[in-house]
Amino acid sequence: MSLENSQYTFHTLQSANQNAFRKEVDRITKEADHVESSDEETPQSTNAPSQAKRGRFSQSQDGSQRRNHCPSRAISGVVLEVHLDNFLCHDSYKVVLNKEINFIVGRNGSGKSAILTGLVVALGGSASTTGRGAALKDFVKHGCPTARVKCIISNAGALNYHRDLYGDKIQVVRTIQSQGGSSVKLLSENGKLVSSKMDDLKSMTLHLGIQVDNPISVLDQNTARHFLNMSKPSNKFDLFMRATNLETLQKIYIDIALSVDRTHQEIKKKERELVDNNAEVIEIKRKYDMLQGLEADRANENILKMELLWAEARDYGSALARAEKDLQKAVREKEQLSNTLSSEEQSETILQEIESAKAEVDKLKELRKEVEDNLKELRTKMQTINQQQRKIAQERQAIENQIKSDKTTLDAYKAEIVSQERKLLPEHIDRRRKQREEIHELQGRMQQLEENQGAKQAEVKALQAKAVGINDTLDQLKRNQRRLDSDLRSLTTNLQGLESNESNLSLFGPCIPELVRQIELNNRFKKKPVGPLGSYVKVMDSKWTLAIESVIGGRMNTFVVDNLDDEKLLRNLIQRICTRGRQPGIIRTSFPTTVYDTSRRAARTSEYGNILDVVEISNVVAHNILIELCSLESTMLIPTDDECYRLLSNLTSVPRNCGRAYTLNADSYFPAPNYRTYSSNQRSAAFLQSSRDSVIRETKQKIQDAQGMLQEVNQKMASARNELETVDREVMQKRSAMQNLGRVIMETKRKLDELKDAEQPDTHSISELKEELAELERRQEEKLNKLNEFPSKIDALKKEGKETEKSGSVLKQKFKDFTEQMEAHIQKKTACTERLEEIKSAQSNKKRKLEQVKKKEEQCTTECKELEDKLNEKKLAAEKYEEHLRSEALEKGLEIESKSGTDRKIKVIDQELRNLSKRLASIEKTLGQDAESTEKEYHEKLGAYNTTKKRITDLKSNAAIMKHALDQRKSLYHTQKSLMCAVVSHQFTRVLRYRNCTGNVKVNFERRSLDISVGPIDEGERAGLGTSSLSGGERSYATMAFVIALWNVTELPFYYLDEFDVFMDMLNRQTVLTLLLRFAKQKRGYQFGFLTPLDTTAVSSSSKVSIFKLNDPRP
Repeated sequence: MSLENSQYTFHTLQSANQNAFRKEVDRITKEADHVESSDEETPQSTNAPSQAKRGRFSQSQDGSQRRNHCPSRAISGVVLEVHLDNFLCHDSYKVVLNKEINFIVGRNGSGKSAILTGLVVALGGSASTTGRGAALKDFVKHGCPTARVKCIISNAGALNYHRDLYGDKIQVVRTIQSQGGSSVKLLSENGKLVSSKMDDLKSMTLHLGIQVDNPISVLDQNTARHFLNMSKPSNKFDLFMRATNLETLQKIYIDIALSVDRTHQEIKKKERELVDNNAEVIEIKRKYDMLQGLEADRANENILKMELLWAEARDYGSALARAEKDLQKAVREKEQLSNTLSSEEQSETILQEIESAKAEVDKLKELRKEVEDNLKELRTKMQTINQQQRKIAQERQAIENQIKSDKTTLDAYKAEIVSQERKLLPEHIDRRRKQREEIHELQGRMQQLEENQGAKQAEVKALQAKAVGINDTLDQLKRNQRRLDSDLRSLTTNLQGLESNESNLSLFGPCIPELVRQIELNNRFKKKPVGPLGSYVKVMDSKWTLAIESVIGGRMNTFVVDNLDDEKLLRNLIQRICTRGRQPGIIRTSFPTTVYDTSRRAARTSEYGNILDVVEISNVVAHNILIELCSLESTMLIPTDDECYRLLSNLTSVPRNCGRAYTLNADSYFPAPNYRTYSSNQRSAAFLQSSRDSVIRETKQKIQDAQGMLQEVNQKMASARNELETVDREVMQKRSAMQNLGRVIMETKRKLDELKDAEQPDTHSISELKEELAELERRQEEKLNKLNEFPSKIDALKKEGKETEKSGSVLKQKFKDFTEQMEAHIQKKTACTERLEEIKSAQSNKKRKLEQVKKKEEQCTTECKELEDKLNEKKLAAEKYEEHLRSEALEKGLEIESKSGTDRKIKVIDQELRNLSKRLASIEKTLGQDAESTEKEYHEKLGAYNTTKKRITDLKSNAAIMKHALDQRKSLYHTQKSLMCAVVSHQFTRVLRYRNCTGNVKVNFERRSLDISVGPIDEGERAGLGTSSLSGGERSYATMAFVIALWNVTELPFYYLDEFDVFMDMLNRQTVLTLLLRFAKQKRGYQFGFLTPLDTTAVSSSSKVSIFKLNDPRP
């Protein structure tokens, strides 16, 4: 069927004449009849009388029989029957629906919309979903106590819902009470009650894909009338997401991501448990091994004791050998020192050599001093000569420069004299007169140009001042914009935290609920932290909520810990959980057990009380810490500013113990003698409100206000920028004009200077110039003569300098020779002195060492005697203990190995013995001899450890699988988005083209908006307009085009449209009916229902199409 060939659009059809209008309607009707005649069954009318309003209803039996034989695939969720009892205008009403296409026709008030409302209510819809009332009780017929709606749906499809319980049909019965409230029953095909829970009804509709609150599935008359122009782009976007099932894909994607996160958290938890289990296994295994080796350790202890005795005997033997060796060495050293000291060395020769070297050094010092004095005189003379040479060179250079300068001056004087003499000639007189006139004219012009330039400069300064003002305004607006952006981000973060957590703890911060949960789960705290402090505060009088919140302030989300270890543990939790926004504070103090007695410090009067009088703090720690930090007992609550002023401004009227006071508006007052007041910027409570919902509402309102203010600031910024651009353009224009004016002024000034330079000569100045020229020539001659004298002076100074340098070289060589000779004698003297000191020191050291050797000989003798006694003692003890061990071993039938040849150190043996003894004592004290129970506990701990380890392996495997699934869902989601957008936009445009119109559907997933534009193909000015500019009929047609486009990408069990065509003209209505019928017949197995008050004679009933006509309403 081709409907694209119409020569009219719904914009131009109304202006066509009556004949043309009728022809167009006939043409579309014939095409619709042609499509209907191509169906499998012969059309048959079902216009038999039916009961409306009061329960009388009948339907064509032939049509009903044919429907049951219509071949189509079974779809679960299709509505088979609807029963209404005392519902809206119906006393008792039943309708058996065709599984494919249904037309329900009746005038307004006949009760056709009540059928659709009953269907929606029966399948779990609310009163607001139907658009027919504020509450379900409004649907109960007047004067009746209850209303009952029953809906029978198919459960025979492949995607059925618990067919083993319900069978091929599910009966849903919903009873509504006139006083409010309703009940639900889910019955099987045989009428057996299966469930009476609303959750089971929701589960059933979700499983079968029934969406009675989705306008794509059930489009009521109100939504059909105002859908395009009243709904927001965000609402259209939500509808698109639900209709295309993208919302479900997104939820699945998010659920998998959350499952992955939860799995990773459980893995971390299990790994921590694994570490603890491993430590327990290691500890119990250690105890088990210790019990197993207890007897061996006791035997080893005896062996170590024997080995220690033999090692001590061995070490005493070694020490005795070393002592005897030291004694022999001391005896030999004593004999050598005695022999050396007997022959004394003579040092007289060395003393004579020292005195001779000293005399030679003194003589050479005097000679070197004379040479050094002569050298100083020559250096001074040489410096004088060099200074004279530099001075002469400077004078010469200065005179040469003066001569060059004077020559230039002479040439200039000569040229000026010639120029002035030429100006005295007669032919220059008339030219000078013209020059004077031109100078006068240029001076006047110059004055006018400078005035214009001044005016331009003033205008530029004014514009620059204006630009500075605009820039200041822009800076202020930018600061406001940044502040509003920051506030908006903060409010949005808070709102997300509040909405994502149903606990009132979320009022104190998005991360607080999770933080409190982790604190409860953590068993490592010595004492559980208390917090947030605000959660323990309950305001008894709600009017003081704002004031009390202002007093407590930033301590609302603070936590209190008892000790430093708990503080470190809590801080780690906060850093791990509270990664965004402001982190809660921590206060460390010892936890009290009793509430502070504030009766003596409390401030109150007969009229006014303090904060503790209107709050309840349920935790002792929170109660005491808030008193310490906020002085609650001394903070009074006084309703108004006047009362605060009357009570606190005068020292005589200030209540006892009053530290400060707060009003209902949270303004603070401090009493006399330091009376002062501070106004509060906070206008509403954020933490101590009655519920999380009120905070969410206020936060949303704040976000809306901030967005409005931000939009206003952006508009002001755009206006200021435009104004600044205009001013900048004007400044550039003015500056360009000033530059042109400046070039004209410079050119005029240049001409004026040239004319002034060409003035007539002065004869008096010529004679003066000649005199000055003569004087300059005379001075030039004197300078040339002086310049010729410099070469002779320079030569004399150079000659004198060379002679001085020669004398200095001779003296330097003498100074060097004397210094070398003196150093040689000094070295000789030093060597002799060192030799003499060595001889004296050696004799002294040998005497002292001889005494030391004698003492060492005595000590070694004594030490050898003591060591010999101890060696004998230890050998005897070791032999006895070894013999004792051998006798015990023989009794047990064992053999032991002697440790008399041990080479281990005593420290090693003793440390090993100590450790073994401690271990034996610990085992005997703590474990006793019960090895069997220890072994059983060891195997139990090991089994638990292996079970946890396997669980971690399984969790990691599951996490990897879920991550793979998450990646697949993400790819599918993005592919599905692109596909759905393209299909919907294409189908929407295709339907519009049937009426020679065009349009598009633009979906913005980032902004979560959907915009629809419609316009005629042949009217460029109106093409692409929004839907708000369309007439009622045009909007209805565009709505149907959008609905059909979404139908192409959805698979819901049924689709119902109510009064979709009431605002359409005949041509548009016939087009829409044709399109709907064609689509419904192509989408086999799915159910379609169309409710209309208009004529449907163009539609014929068949096995696929049923038409129900309701009687007119009673007058």
